[in-house]
Amino acid sequence: MDTQQIAKPGRKPRKPAGAMTAADRKREQRIASAERIATGDESAWSEQDCLQVLSGARWRGGAMDRAAWRRLGELRGFA
Repeated sequence: MDTQQIAKPGRKPRKPAGAMTAADRKREQRIASAERIATGDESAWSEQDCLQVLSGARWRGGAMDRAAWRRLGELRGFA
């Protein structure tokens, strides 16, 4: 038998060079969400973006807060 065809036990396959970790993917998600929120165009916001605005103290009580409530109502079918 050819020894090159048998996988060695206990070795993990290598990740491709461009593979991202879960932390990298989440970081990219947060950056994209922050950019969508920063544009101020509430029609482009997802439910996740609205919840991020509503949970943060930065926008509480202001125009962004009210815009997030309106957009969340649209997304969930209340408005």
